[in-house]
Formats: sequence, structure tokens, C-alpha cells
Amino acid sequence: MHRVDSLGVVSRMSQLGCVVRRTYSVPCPKYLVHIDTNHKLIRYNIIIFGGTDGFSRKIMYLNAADNNRSDTNLAFFSEAVQEFGYPLRVRADHGGENLTLDLFRGGWDNHPLRTEQNMTPNQLWELGQIQHPIPDPEDLNIPEIDWEQSGDVSELHHGVNVPQFESPLSPEQLRLLKEHIDPLQPSQNNGVDIYLETLAYVENLVENQ
Repeated sequence: MHRVDSLGVVSRMSQLGCVVRRTYSVPCPKYLVHIDTNHKLIRYNIIIFGGTDGFSRKIMYLNAADNNRSDTNLAFFSEAVQEFGYPLRVRADHGGENLTLDLFRGGWDNHPLRTEQNMTPNQLWELGQIQHPIPDPEDLNIPEIDWEQSGDVSELHHGVNVPQFESPLSPEQLRLLKEHIDPLQPSQNNGVDIYLETLAYVENLVENQ
């Protein structure tokens, strides 16, 4: 359809409010890391946290939690930093789970670097721009953007709030559950049978308390 009716495709996309994927180039690993959360399992109170290197598409981290708090996201991000090092840039949406990463960024940008005569990243940034200025390109035509249709979010704390629930099981019951149920066992129905078995076992534990 793109080849035989490109104008029609663009017209339908604009009417449906579709967001066109951007094409960009990343020069090297750790230059840009994309982070986001996935809420498709939210009905089971499971949130997926992930980060991907923009150059290699390597998964920096992929974890699950029962909440989407910003400190949970920061903990997973920090584990990836310990293993792979700091990325030059991080790209994320305006979700509330990314607020603590903004605090982390502020702390990192203003802490002294021993190898740079205790200058901070912000100081090095300003000094570098003074010593090696890069002029803005001339005749830069920026297209008109409908931010409402583009997916940009104006609310500062926009996002999905996942309530936390206390486990109804005691530590001993959790130990028994782990011994009785193997989540990695072969499944005949894409894990549904394992889930139902787990649900029945937990209900039995709760009823016999």
C-alpha cells in the first residue's frame, strides 16, 4: 500500500491519529538507552520494566515487579548501570515511574569527578561548549507538530498508578508455595494451567489458616 497509494496511507494515518515512527542513528553502544514499562499484565498486578541499548538493541535489564513506583524503576536501572556502565543518554516517556531517574540525573550531573579535577558533568558541559562551540545550523526548518496527536503528554505526573497489596501468605506459606509450584515447569496452555494450579493452591492455604 505504501508503494501504490502512499498519499492514501498518510491520509488515513493522520485521520486515525497514528504516530509515525522516527528514524534516527545511534553512533555507538551506551550512547542512548531506551527505558519503559509494560502494563499488559496489570490485571495480575505485574509490571514489566525494561531498558534497551539504542545502538545494539541489547537488553540492559528486563524485570518484573508488583508496582510501578519510580524507586523500583531506579533500582532496576541502577543494577544495569553496575553491570554495563552509565549510558550517555536515557530516553523515556513522562510516566510517573521515571521521576526518580530525574533525581538521579540531577545528582549525577552535579557530583565531582575525581578523574576530571573534581569538576562536575555540568561544569564540563559548560566548559566544553565555551572551548569548542558548535554553531546551530542555519535555515533549520522544524515541521509543525500537533503535540496532542503526536503522543506527547503535558501532565507532569501522567502514568498508570498500580496499587500495592500485602501478601495474604505468611513467610512459611510462601516457602511451601515455592516448593509446591514450579513456574518454569512445562505448560500445556501457555502458562494458564500453571496459574490456575497456583491460584487453587493459594486459596487452599488461605482457607486453612
